[in-house]
Order: sequence, then C-alpha cells, then structure tokens
Amino acid sequence: MTLTALQYKALKGLCRHHTFGMGLPQCVRSSWPGCLRLLLIALLSCIFIRPFAHWLSWLIIGIFYGSFLRDLDLYRIACLVNPAFEQIVEWKQVSELMEGYEKEPTEVMDENDS
Repeated sequence: MTLTALQYKALKGLCRHHTFGMGLPQCVRSSWPGCLRLLLIALLSCIFIRPFAHWLSWLIIGIFYGSFLRDLDLYRIACLVNPAFEQIVEWKQVSELMEGYEKEPTEVMDENDS
C-alpha cells in the first residue's frame, strides 16, 4: 500500500501522539495561531469597539470564548478515545508504511537523475 501525502501527515501526527503522549501542547500545536488571532481581535474589540458598540464587543469576546471551549472539548474527547485507539492500531505496521513513504521520493529522484 502506498500512502498519499495527507495520509502520511495524519500517520505522522498519530505517531507523535503515540511517542510523546497526549498532551495539551501537542493537541493545540496546529491551532494556536488561529486562537492567538482570535484573542488579539477580542482584546482589540475591548479597547476600540466597546466604547461605541458595547454589544459587538461582547459578541467578539463570546466568539473567542466559544472557540476556546470547543478546542478544550476536542482535547477532552481525544483523551477519552486515545486508550482504545492505542490498542486498536498496529504500530509496527504504521511504522513500516511510514518508512516506505519516506523511501519513495528518494528512489524516484534517483531514477530521474540517471
């Protein structure tokens, strides 16, 4: 079986969780820039929008708070599912698939060079 780039990326993330454990920093690793932008918008709305449109400022703060709670809930669900997932996945087969994907691009480049 050959992996696509998206499948390889997903398996790489799963192996990272398997190796280093399920921690909050690993879960928010890809979503922190968006959360930081939302926090910045919420803070700016408190400073600049609140004096003119009080309701709009609270709406923006509520959107930030809701997205933060959504991410915490996804983390909670991932922590609950992780023990069962660890038992289901055959990690030896996953590592073999990943090694095969990592070897393919270099082999293709070698064929093109000669």
